Amino acid sequence: QVLDCLYKNLQAEFLIKGAEANQNFILKCGSKTAPVRYLNGCVYFIKKDGMFAFSIKPKNAEQAFAMEALLNPEIQLVTIQGSAGTGKTLLSLASAFEQIKTKKNIEKNPDRPTGFYKKIYYSRKIVSVGDKDLGFLPGDAKNKVDPYMGGMNDNIECLKDVSARNSEAIDKAILNEVFKVEILNYIRGRSINNVIFIIDEAQNLTSHDIKTIISRAGEGTKIILIGDIHQIDLKNLDKWSNGLSHTIVKIRNHKRCAHIRLVKGERSELADMANLL
Repeated sequence: QVLDCLYKNLQAEFLIKGAEANQNFILKCGSKTAPVRYLNGCVYFIKKDGMFAFSIKPKNAEQAFAMEALLNPEIQLVTIQGSAGTGKTLLSLASAFEQIKTKKNIEKNPDRPTGFYKKIYYSRKIVSVGDKDLGFLPGDAKNKVDPYMGGMNDNIECLKDVSARNSEAIDKAILNEVFKVEILNYIRGRSINNVIFIIDEAQNLTSHDIKTIISRAGEGTKIILIGDIHQIDLKNLDKWSNGLSHTIVKIRNHKRCAHIRLVKGERSELADMANLL
């Protein structure tokens, strides 16, 4: 009966004992299944078929859960934990570009009062693999940061390769500084409004670092923290004490927050093998 109601109305009253706000489940009854998000005694149907962001479609149920949270304007803080190749950065960037405030977006969604953003900020803590110091890097701030942004650039190229329209939109966003790489060292004192702020490799941040970042969020800003707690490059942090884990524990059961754990690797079979090492 609950599944029939979900299929028809996309939501249904259904109390799940012990469930937290914005926790995801797959409900099953016989041969019927329904991926859902739980909130305040109701479940909301997540339609994986037909879901997309910037022409990227979720490849599994966990990715669908992540994309729904990333695209939901009512959820202002999203944390995504997953091993290499599960799609954390690609889904985050695709969802961010999908929600950039453009005339076309507004015309397409006239009834959506919130959830469109003026800019995308992307950042990560500048840490080398194994916490090795590379020494002095020449050039301005951008030149110093660029060597650490290879992962982001790979995902941007992946989005560009999907279609000529994507490529044109991304190039325009970069040219007009709608999409910017931010340096976390200079974040203190800022007030960031109407921005989607993606912080990659958040497992290399301390709880104090993340508190500082989130406290910069002004009106209309959404923060996305992504990382893998099993790939920490700082000796003073572990999988329990790092800022990503700390935030996941602290925000649980808040209606404006959601946490998703991605399990299935989608990059390649070889990348999946790395998780066995």
